[in-house]
Formats: sequence, structure tokens, C-alpha cells
Amino acid sequence: MGSYERTVVDLRSQDLDISDLSGFRDRIKKAHDGNLQELIMFSSSNKPYQFNSLGSFMERMSDIPDNASYFYYTLSTDVGERCSLYLDPDRPGKVVIEGSKEWTKRMRDVISNLFPSGGERYKVHQKYGIVLIWSVVVILAAIILGAAYVLFRIDALVISVVIFTSSILGIYLSVRKSRELQPANTISFVKRRRFWLDTVLNTIVIVLGVISAILASVLVQNFL
Repeated sequence: MGSYERTVVDLRSQDLDISDLSGFRDRIKKAHDGNLQELIMFSSSNKPYQFNSLGSFMERMSDIPDNASYFYYTLSTDVGERCSLYLDPDRPGKVVIEGSKEWTKRMRDVISNLFPSGGERYKVHQKYGIVLIWSVVVILAAIILGAAYVLFRIDALVISVVIFTSSILGIYLSVRKSRELQPANTISFVKRRRFWLDTVLNTIVIVLGVISAILASVLVQNFL
């Protein structure tokens, strides 16, 4: 087989569906002249699943919850060469290619334009992710407060209260909800998950929370 090599293709953040898995399998099978063994492992609703082919997995899809995490799909040759897709909810997605120099180069070329261009959502799970989410919440609150001040001339006490409560909300979201707000990767067995829609809905919830804090502060100030 020649010298053994291992190369990693960085996919950044991805939102994939069953058609992407089929494309991954078909590309590799077309490029490899020989048999390939398949292995699929993932968890969904805190339950592990394992299948020995994409076909057997698709036959069971109706019995499996739609969204999965920690998804792993590998295709390997009879001599141990492998091409494996890894999706983690906290880290960049990646394809790991292992085998001879010729195999790794050929497979890297095969998958080079297979997946969509990924983003960097995984950064919210890194060292400064807590600060990033907190900053977004506080900046949104400051923008809304600025507009409210121009329109309604709310006083400094209300501004101070709302900034404080927004800071607490930002800390809570950073510590407890970062995976739900910004999963590094998603995979859906029905249709591609529209991550931008989740982002918009989460932003609306934050904005409504800030507006509610402003209204509550104004009511307390005026009537108590």
C-alpha cells in the first residue's frame, strides 16, 4: 500500500441532510475501484445508533428522531484505507482521509467541492465564546435602548436597569444555551436545517426580552 498518510479536510460549520451523505458515499464509490465497507454511528435524543450501510440506515429513518449529533460516517477499503466524515455539535466538521499517498490525494480531490462552504459558528464554543454571546446580547440591548431614548426620552435609571438585566441574560445564554443558539454543525434526516431561521428566531426572542425589560422598568418608575 505504500507509505501511510492521514489528512484532515476542514469543513468549518455545516448544515447537512441525507442527500449530502448520499453524495459523500457516491463520490467515493465512484472514485474507488473496489469494495467499500460502510459504518454509520451517531446519537439522537441521547440514544446511540449504529448501521453498517447508508441503505440500512435510510430504511430505519422513520423510526429515528430527525436531528442527530456527534455524527460519524466512514467508508473503508479492504486494505484499511478510510474516508470518514465527523460532525460534532461543538467543533468544526471535518473529513479524515487515511491510507496510501495516492489514495489520500485522490479522495481529497474527490471531496474538495462536495460540501457547502462552511461558516465559523463553532467559535462560540471556544474559549471566548461566552464573551461573544454576552456581547451580542448587550449590543442588541444598547441599540434598542438608544432608539427608545430618542423616541421616548427614557431616563438613565431605566437604561441602567435594562443594561444590567441584559447582562444577566447574556451570561445565562452564554453558559447554558450556547449549543442551542449556535450549534457548530447540524444534520437533519428529513431536509436541510435552515440555521439562519434559528438565528432569526433566537434574535427575536432576545429583542422581545429587552423590550419587555424596558416596558417593565418604565411602568415601575411611573406608577410606583
